[in-house]
Amino acid sequence: MTEKIKTDLDIKVNFRYVPTANNPADFFTRGLTINSFKENLPLSYEGPEWIRQEESSWHHDQLGCLSKAQMGRICPSVNYVTENEVTTSVVELERFSSLSKLISVTSLIFEFVNRLKKRVMDRKLQANTYLIKTMQKQSFSAELDFLLNPEGNNVPKLVKDLNLFLDPKGIVRSRGRIEKSVYHPYEVQNPVLLGKKHRLTELIIRECHQRSQHLGLATTLNEVRLAGYWISEARQAIKNVVNTCAKCKKFNAVSFSTPNPTNLPTPCVNFSKPFLHTGVDFTSHIYVKGKDGDYKMYIVLFTCMSIRAVHLELVPDMSVKSFIQAFVRFMNVNGIPTHLYSDNARTFTAAARIISKGMIADEFKERFNSYDLKHCTIPLFSPWYGGSWERSIKTIKSCLYKAIGRGKVDYFGQITIMSDVQRAVNSRPLTYISSDD
Repeated sequence: MTEKIKTDLDIKVNFRYVPTANNPADFFTRGLTINSFKENLPLSYEGPEWIRQEESSWHHDQLGCLSKAQMGRICPSVNYVTENEVTTSVVELERFSSLSKLISVTSLIFEFVNRLKKRVMDRKLQANTYLIKTMQKQSFSAELDFLLNPEGNNVPKLVKDLNLFLDPKGIVRSRGRIEKSVYHPYEVQNPVLLGKKHRLTELIIRECHQRSQHLGLATTLNEVRLAGYWISEARQAIKNVVNTCAKCKKFNAVSFSTPNPTNLPTPCVNFSKPFLHTGVDFTSHIYVKGKDGDYKMYIVLFTCMSIRAVHLELVPDMSVKSFIQAFVRFMNVNGIPTHLYSDNARTFTAAARIISKGMIADEFKERFNSYDLKHCTIPLFSPWYGGSWERSIKTIKSCLYKAIGRGKVDYFGQITIMSDVQRAVNSRPLTYISSDD
């Protein structure tokens, strides 16, 4: 370790013995009274007097209590992290269950190294680069060796299939076919290659799964792709992580199988503008934290019958006035629909009665008669006809339960979480995403 410090930092290291009376660390490690602490406070702040003088007046007692052989057995070896050298990871990945915690701890190590080398760099970027390079050296050693020395005709299959290359930082990336896209950033156009069985890949998948509000395999895969990562056999790797998610196991377990689905309605199987055919329904009440205690609020769900996009509005009650205000806010964002679908069973849910009354109320007619809006109701005592919005309500409530749990948030916290859930639901892929290129 001393030779490494001398070579890399040009600092000569000498070990000397410091008497106990002049060592501030001994006071706290051995214990002392409050009076002794007050007496030794200047020594703790400033150190012994001789260390502030010329080096010739320092103590030169040798540290002769341990031999070099004994020191080698007791002191662990330290690998310095350099920009061009990647060795075994300095942190144990198995000890971390969160990607953010792993990057935070690794970034602190780089902050220490940067201070020793007296340089200013982005420590989190350094930590992320170091972890990825370490993972790729452990998982793709053959491919990495070939990319460093591309000689001969023995090209690894993965290099040829994924068109791998090294970026300026030495990270292995897959060159995609969307480089001319001005919408996606460089990381999405040329994603980082991840090993399917590596612990770092598992943490990245878990982070993307939580970011997608625990929506499932396809949505998590889409989030991984948008985060700029490419996993070989991604679907199986993500399935292994999602199947072990405790929250998903808790909320996705069912006690009985569902009945066979019916034919899809006409708006669901024909092309149309988003939210041109809209289904609407209320969720059950939720509790929002206020100054005077918790109070009930409801969520109005608007869902597109064609692409299943959702729009969420938080209302204080299930009155006609609250529904109309939420409907106006919905139209201001997504445009005016031509058809609005809702429940119509008077004995089915309270939401059905409120929406049904809202459609025939004079206040509603005065507001929406000029829009030529048609209201369509499902048959009486046939809730399965409203499966489009009922299934969306289940997805929304599942995400809210997993995001909030048993806790309660205030109004602004609730609408913020609702916007996160809405973004996650609307970011789901429309079709099956293949794990191949």
